[in-house]
Amino acid sequence: MTKIPVYILAGGRSSRFGTDKARHQFDGQPLISQLAEFYKPFAEQIVVVADRVGKYDDLGLTTIADEVTDRGPLSGLNTALHHCTTSAWLLLSACDWVGLQRSWIDELLSRRDEGEGMQAIAYAGEHWEPLLSLYHYSILGFVTRLLARESLSLQGLLDTVDCVRLPLPADFTKAANLNAP
Repeated sequence: MTKIPVYILAGGRSSRFGTDKARHQFDGQPLISQLAEFYKPFAEQIVVVADRVGKYDDLGLTTIADEVTDRGPLSGLNTALHHCTTSAWLLLSACDWVGLQRSWIDELLSRRDEGEGMQAIAYAGEHWEPLLSLYHYSILGFVTRLLARESLSLQGLLDTVDCVRLPLPADFTKAANLNAP
């Protein structure tokens, strides 16, 4: 299996959570550490995109800062695309996933050669799951233009670009984003 760069977004304010949710202890270790451990078999490198450089270095996680602050996950994707120099594809993830299944990542990765000009691969039910998706480097210019227009929706991005839309796995209910302790 070809490994891929993994970028974990942890630049939010955690306002609903009340404290830095990436550091929240879940089953005895920080949530972001568990997630990084989950991604290791798939990852060429794991990089956290946060509000400041080095924020999670103490956890052994390379941490870079958002290039454009206070613009949400689209800014994190922009930063990841600028930072990623080793691969045409990257996996973008939220920092607050629990219950992810390896088969879901295998499915995303298996679809990379699905079609000429494909720019993203994402799961979708009623809505896209943009923070558990693959993005191709060719999307960078489009993301930059969206940021300049302050059109910040990842849902809108995936509605617009050439994207492989995967149905949610039958066992997707095993996963959740933690938004409260």
